Amino acid sequence: MTPLSKGQNGPLTSSEAVITVEVGAAADLSALLVTDAGVVRSDADFIFYNQAESVDGSVKPLGKRHAGDGFEDRIAINLADVATDIDGIAVVLSVDSGHRLVELGAVTATILDAGGTSLATFTMIDLTVE
Repeated sequence: MTPLSKGQNGPLTSSEAVITVEVGAAADLSALLVTDAGVVRSDADFIFYNQAESVDGSVKPLGKRHAGDGFEDRIAINLADVATDIDGIAVVLSVDSGHRLVELGAVTATILDAGGTSLATFTMIDLTVE
């Protein structure tokens, strides 16, 4: 498992075609499929609980599940199926209206391979009023 720091990237091997991103917090995960210009092509590239998967089927919210004393939210990404004009996938964290990210405290995102092995983690410790 590789702990990532803010702004750091890490490689995935070609054998890791399907990954899951999970966050154990009282928050929701969404994904944005972005082009090399850093923008989505249309609203269809915004994947969240009300839009069950990307048009190409490569990104799917898995929903929340019990984890310890709380919940975790998860998104599955099949890297082999991502459209060729997509340059990146931004996984974003949001909270319900009336709440702020700072209320969550430290939040850790984990990237898992298809077998559930942790490939990388990123702990967000400086959330504010975003």
